[in-house]
Amino acid sequence: MASLWWNHQELLPEFVRMMRVGGWDKLILVDNASTSDAAFAYRNAVAELGPKASVLRMDRNSVLHGWNAGMAALGTDIVIQMANDLVMTDEHWLEWAVEGMERGIMQGPQCWFRGTLYVDGSMCVAMREDWALLGGLDAEHYAHPGYWSDTDLSFRAQWHGMTVRPTRSGIRHLINYSGGNGPEYNTPNGENFQKFVARWRSSVLSQLPVVFRSRSRAQ
Repeated sequence: MASLWWNHQELLPEFVRMMRVGGWDKLILVDNASTSDAAFAYRNAVAELGPKASVLRMDRNSVLHGWNAGMAALGTDIVIQMANDLVMTDEHWLEWAVEGMERGIMQGPQCWFRGTLYVDGSMCVAMREDWALLGGLDAEHYAHPGYWSDTDLSFRAQWHGMTVRPTRSGIRHLINYSGGNGPEYNTPNGENFQKFVARWRSSVLSQLPVVFRSRSRAQ
């Protein structure tokens, strides 16, 4: 698992509580150039979780580069992209997150865009080979903090013939807790949306396999 952090060390107690359920082989806490106080708190939290957990310190705050670096460093068969602003609602959260995982599948909390399913970036699960095939989050196309890059990742997975499917969830995502809603985030959010729509306009969306489309609800 690669969990992305930029300050907000007040979230660490809940993070440690989540990780104590066990069942994971490797954990990388990605420190996205946080303050020295936060970096110190990260190291202490990771030390509590044992030798299978470590901190990867980045030299700049970039959501996309940080997550990609953490996922690349995992080396486990199943890789999990995690946000830091998660609350455990059921101790089976990790068991459910990886349930039924195999090659050709991407899964996690479900979201919809115009009838097409995608996986929320707060908990995205894939096999290492599939993640490598997709190249991770598109850090060259989308601007920090990377809004719409998780949607794009799921769309690219489906374009490559992978199955994108929802899982039972034992977590709650505190949406925008770390990123906030100020102009420094709203501006790239709007720009990234335009880039996403330009890449996946209707002529392309219509070519996605029908099994991945739903008439139930769209956002």
